[in-house]
Amino acid sequence: MNMSNMKQDNVYAKLPAFRSPEQWAKALSHDPWQDLDFAKLSDQNKAWYIDQLRWLYVPNETSVEIAVRLQTLIFSALEADEANRSAIGSAGVRQAGSPKRKLFARGMLISGPTHVGKSVTVKRMLADFPPVIDGVAEVHGSAPLKQIVHLTIPMPADRSKKGFLSAAFLEIDRLLGYNYHGKFFGARQSVESLLVSLINVLNAHRCALLVIEELQPTNLGRQDMLCTYFSQIFLRILNEGIPMVVIGNTAGANLLRSHTQSYTRLTESGHFEIDPYLNLPLPDGVDEEFAPTYSRSRDWKRLVDRLWGKTIFSEPDEAIPAHYDWLWEKTGGMPYFLCKLRARTLEIAMEDEAATRVEKSHVEQALDAHGFVEGRDLISAFTSRDVTKLIPFTDVDRHRYGQIWSNAFASAKSKSAANSRGQA
Repeated sequence: MNMSNMKQDNVYAKLPAFRSPEQWAKALSHDPWQDLDFAKLSDQNKAWYIDQLRWLYVPNETSVEIAVRLQTLIFSALEADEANRSAIGSAGVRQAGSPKRKLFARGMLISGPTHVGKSVTVKRMLADFPPVIDGVAEVHGSAPLKQIVHLTIPMPADRSKKGFLSAAFLEIDRLLGYNYHGKFFGARQSVESLLVSLINVLNAHRCALLVIEELQPTNLGRQDMLCTYFSQIFLRILNEGIPMVVIGNTAGANLLRSHTQSYTRLTESGHFEIDPYLNLPLPDGVDEEFAPTYSRSRDWKRLVDRLWGKTIFSEPDEAIPAHYDWLWEKTGGMPYFLCKLRARTLEIAMEDEAATRVEKSHVEQALDAHGFVEGRDLISAFTSRDVTKLIPFTDVDRHRYGQIWSNAFASAKSKSAANSRGQA
């Protein structure tokens, strides 16, 4: 990214430097207990920090690649706008021979089942990027406007285009302190007029990244509605030069995949499928470094090591034999459930006046506690590798996981048979 000729007082000076993959691997990592001395905390503060364990984040190669590509989207959009502003004189007329603003932006799609950290990966990447910067998105003949660096919009529960546009204006108003929603929704306007107004507002504030969350069949409606409604909105926004990342479950992504033009444009910067750790045997002759992310035990072990050793006591936990596999069996390899289990375990241990360390019995009590048992069926489906148990979960692509499980164990069976023949 060429930023050598950018002014020191422009938007680049207020954003983090362009990072390498190695730098992102460090920047994405988040430990809410870092440098914390629990001996100095009250019980009330301890309870608060225990709850914060849900935000612990340990990146892997997939999340690092997502971060690298997202920063490219952001800086490319800002650089295009900077070139466009520099090319326009004080009268608002483009100078002869100056470059034009790029008209087509790229998109990214991140999909996967619930509780695997899709949204938190993007949130961690954007944590160092301020959502708004004051006074840099000037328009000729008017006072400087606030720059929108990134904007997150949830898909509407009512499945309507107006619901989506309303949510967009409300979020813009929340960030900027303006009343665009009142201005544009105060009178009866068509969806097309509202969409044009939204695009104009996003461009006026030089929005560098639009994040769309909760893409799923329940808020997309029927497949034909997706193709004719939201895909058109997404394409219009991309065509106006505003980069976009769409986050949703696999079922929603599959609906989008069925519409070739939308899927192609929205995945120009990649389609990343985020999975739980599936605890599968590696394919014959494949090193873990080159295996699919869901088969990399090192990522699971790294997460367990960072989280499970955290305690409010001076003594370490009671040892759990083969704890990596045991915890996988109890959480289905999902970071959300692992963090939740550790937090609930510490709460139970803190309530145990006789406790001097975390005992395995505290973990077992946490597994039976309200708030954890609701996830048992989903966890069981993944640990038993039973496709039929995934049927109630419409946001999970059971056919995909059935194929992954079938291929992994067919390969392992073939490898075992080959070894047996060799020994004979």
